[in-house]
Order: sequence, then structure tokens, then C-alpha cells
Amino acid sequence: GSLILTSVITLIYQSSSASVFVKIPLIYLIIFLSWSVLSLGFRSQILSLLFGALTFYLLATKTPVNFKKIIWLILLFGIWANTHGSFFLGPLIFAVYLTDQWLGFFTKQISLKITVTISAIFLLATLVTLLNPFGYHIYEEVYRHWQMPLQNLIAEWVSPTLWPSILITVLAGVFIIYTVIKDKIDFFSTTILIIAAFFALKARRNLPLFYFYYLYLVLRNLSFKTDKKWRCYFEYFLTGAIILGLIFWLLPKISQTLSFSTDFTKYCSAGYVKYPCKATDF
Repeated sequence: GSLILTSVITLIYQSSSASVFVKIPLIYLIIFLSWSVLSLGFRSQILSLLFGALTFYLLATKTPVNFKKIIWLILLFGIWANTHGSFFLGPLIFAVYLTDQWLGFFTKQISLKITVTISAIFLLATLVTLLNPFGYHIYEEVYRHWQMPLQNLIAEWVSPTLWPSILITVLAGVFIIYTVIKDKIDFFSTTILIIAAFFALKARRNLPLFYFYYLYLVLRNLSFKTDKKWRCYFEYFLTGAIILGLIFWLLPKISQTLSFSTDFTKYCSAGYVKYPCKATDF
């Protein structure tokens, strides 16, 4: 789980030329806001977060279009469809990107050859998702998820509380207003932001999808220019503070881990999860 989350963060980190003292605190903030999901540890849902980040990474270059990167989506979607039910996000993101390309063609910004080639790759990448043990039935499963009142059955499908809902709405609105004012509005980025906000407002399990994508948008679109001298000093201070904080937080955790990993009674009562060991004995 740690390796997968680090891979997601690395892709976002490398997408921006902003200073480390801007990126690192924002990344910690996003992890904190997504902690209700990330604290559950490794699960296949985190894989969808990684595959979503890879999809954006491969589609990132719009002008000129990098077909050598985009063609990898065919393999990625095949793996994704055999890994987690959120695989449909891949074709959905790609469909929005393809729509953006066709809009570019109609406004005479992109050639027909490029648009048709991207359409062919999209078709192949979508068809590859059918190469799984259940064939097209995996799309039926997605449809059934939308029809079932999962928020009444499973805790993680419950909608976020009031304040996270307000935060998501405000953040999405602020970014859209910013792009309009700066005349930087982008159909692809804006549409995906609205979709991510919709999913996050529908179920708290989707909060990381929104927050990590929002961080990606902020780092790619906002400029963070600072004086080089003061930036260097702040980077040293921030790095030291993070390392010291992790050391002081880590030492007692290591002690606790060794304790409940070697003493079965403590494993039942003092671990991260309380296990009903007395019920097992009974």
C-alpha cells in the first residue's frame, strides 16, 4: 500500500516545476484530507488511484500528442479491468480526452489524422477491458452498483459529512472561476474535475480521487515563484522538520509493533485493530 501511494505521489510531484516547499506540504495536506480512506490500508481501491494517475500521466502531453505514451493505455486498461471495479474510470477519462481532441479538430487546432488515431487507440483500449474472466458482464456490475442504494448498506459508500462536502464544492468552484478569469479554461481538466467532485460527493470512498486530482491540477496550473535564497532556506527547514517529526512519531510506533507482535495477548488488545481473542478461546 505504501509503495502504491508513493507511486501516485511521485507522478503528481513530477508533474509540476513548483518548489519542494510548496509540493511537500500540499501532498501532506491531501493525504490528511483523504485519510478516512487511506487509513484502511492496502485495498484494490488504491490500485485504481494509481491507475488513474497513470492515465493522466500518459495523456498529459496534448500538443504535440505523444502516441508512444498514449498507446500504453491499452495495456493499462487491460490490467485495470482485471484488478478493480473502478476500471470504468479509465475509459471515462479517455472519452473526455477524446472529446477534447475532436473539439480541437472542429476548431481547426488539431489535424484529422491525429484525432482519428487517438479514436482508434481509445477503441482498442476500451475493447481490451473485455479480456477478463467475466467479459462484458463487468460493465453490468458497474451498472448494478449505480442501481443499488449502497450508501444504506456499506459505510464507505456513505456521502461525506457537511464540511467535506462544502470543501469539495468550494475547491472545485474556485478552480473553475480561476481558469475562467485567467482565460485558461480547459475542457478536459474542467470536465474531469466536475466528475471527480460528483463521485466524491456521492461516496466518501472517492475522496482521494478528488483531492489527489485537485492537487495535480493546482500544481500544473498555478505558478509558485519565490526568491531562490529564501526558498533554499525554507526547503532545508521543512526537510528537517518533517524528518524530526517522523522520527518522534515513528519510535513509539516501532516499540508498540514489536510488543504486540511478540506477545499474543497484547496483539489482541493493543494492536491497531482489536481482535476478539477471548471469543476464539471460548
